[in-house]
Formats: sequence, C-alpha cells, structure tokens
Amino acid sequence: MNEHIVTQIYNTTPEQLREILRDDTRKEIKELFNKLTPKPPVEFLTRKEVSTMLKVALSTVSEWDKLEILKPYRIGNLVRYKSDEIEEALKAIKK
Repeated sequence: MNEHIVTQIYNTTPEQLREILRDDTRKEIKELFNKLTPKPPVEFLTRKEVSTMLKVALSTVSEWDKLEILKPYRIGNLVRYKSDEIEEALKAIKK
C-alpha cells in the first residue's frame, strides 16, 4: 500500500516553481492578515470638535454641510461627523 504519487511539471525550472509558490504563499498570507486585522472603531465628532480640529468657525462647518463637503449624521437633534470622512473631505478639497 505504499503508493507514490508523482506530479510532473513541464517547461518550468525549479527556480520558477519556487517563485510561483513563494508569490502565491505571500498573497494568501497577506489576504489572511487583512481579514484578521481588527478595524479601528468609528469615531464620531461633534460640530464643535470638527470646527476646533479644522480651525474654522461653527458657521463654516454648517456651510460645508449645505455644500455637501462634509457629511453630517443626524441622531434626533444631535449632529455628528465621522473622523475618517472629514479627512477624506479635506483631501477632496485639496484636489
């Protein structure tokens, strides 16, 4: 019952095979790492925190809401902004 399974690969050198295996292994490890890396929690900021962070007046923050530069999230009477979206909005303005 000692059977040997033989796989033959044509037109591939041992170095090429090692490179293919190494690249595929790295790709799989990278995908696993991305799946297992915890994502940071979303941080919500108030209007005042946003104005302080950006060093602008509260009225400017309100104006940017109307112009849809910033995206406010409303919960009842409360208005909050996602910190990562503020950074993206600044990048968009810079362009």
